[in-house]
Amino acid sequence: MEEVAEHYLAELTHRSLLQVIERNANGRPRTFVMHDLVREVTSITAEKEKFAVIHGHVGATQLSHNARRLCIQNSAHSQNYLGNSHLRSFILFDSLVPSSWIYDVSSHFRLLRVLSLRFTNIEQVPCMVTELYNLRYLDISYTKVKQIPASFRKLVHLQVLDLRFSYVEELPLEITMLTNLRHLHAVVVRDFQERSLNCFSATKIPGNICGLKNLQSLHTVSANNDLVSQLGKLTLMRSLTIMSVRLNMATGTYPMGTSHPHPHPPGQNLTRTRTRTRVRNSFHTRTRTGNSYPTGNPHPKIDPRLAFTSTDITTW
Repeated sequence: MEEVAEHYLAELTHRSLLQVIERNANGRPRTFVMHDLVREVTSITAEKEKFAVIHGHVGATQLSHNARRLCIQNSAHSQNYLGNSHLRSFILFDSLVPSSWIYDVSSHFRLLRVLSLRFTNIEQVPCMVTELYNLRYLDISYTKVKQIPASFRKLVHLQVLDLRFSYVEELPLEITMLTNLRHLHAVVVRDFQERSLNCFSATKIPGNICGLKNLQSLHTVSANNDLVSQLGKLTLMRSLTIMSVRLNMATGTYPMGTSHPHPHPPGQNLTRTRTRTRVRNSFHTRTRTGNSYPTGNPHPKIDPRLAFTSTDITTW
C-alpha cells in the first residue's frame, strides 16, 4: 500500500502537478506544494465530483451532503456539517476551533476512515473516536492530549496512529490489540518554551508491542528489556527510533548489540542502519548499509552509563 502511494506521488511530481520543496535526511520527499492554479482546478473538480470539499478557502460553496471527504481551514467551523453523516475523511487545519465543537461534531461521523485533529486545542481524545469502527488513520499530533484510553482496543482496523508532540507519556497495554497497526509515531513534549533537548522525551510502550506483526515504522519510544529483546519479531519494520537504550539491554540483541538475536533474525526490509549515541556533550555516529551486520561491537568505546541512545533504521 505504501509503495503504491509513493508511486502516485512520484507520478504527480513527474507531471509537475506537485513540486517537492523539502526532503528528509534520506533524500525522500517530505513536503510538497501545488501551484495555485492547479489547486483551484483540483478543488473545483473534487467538489463537482463529490470526491472532497475544502471549506475556508476563497470560492468555497455550501457543503454538499454527498461529499465523502471534508477539509476545514481558516475559521470555517461555524458552518453546519452535522447533517453529513456519510463522511469518510475529516481533516481539520484550524487551530482556533473550540474543543467543544470538535467533541460535538465527531459524534456524527460514524463512518470515518481518516480523522486528523492536528494542532487543535483538545486535551483528551473525543469519546466517540473509539466508536469509529472503520477508522484507519488517526492524527492527534501537536495537541494537548495526555492519555490514550483503554477503549482504543476497539479500533481494530486502525493502521496509522500519530501522537507526535503530544503529552502522551505512556501507551496503554490495549494498544497491543491493534493488530492492523502499521505506523506508530509518538514523542512527548514537556515544555516548548524550554528550548532544549530536555523538553522532549520518548513515549513508554508495552514490552509486547512486538506482537504487532504489521508494524513498519515505530517512533519515538522508550526502550525496555522486552522491547529490545523482541525487535527481531518485527520483520516488516522499515523505520525505527528508540531512546534510552542501556548497554545491559543491548548486549546480544539486534540491532544494538554484538550479534544477531536468537531465534529472530533481522527483518529483510532493513537496508540501512544508523546508530547515534550521545555521551555527555559529544555524539558518535556509525552507519551501515545492506543486510549485513558484523559480529563485532558496532559502537565506539563509550561510558557504560549511557545517557541516550537512538537507533534509526530506515529503508529508501
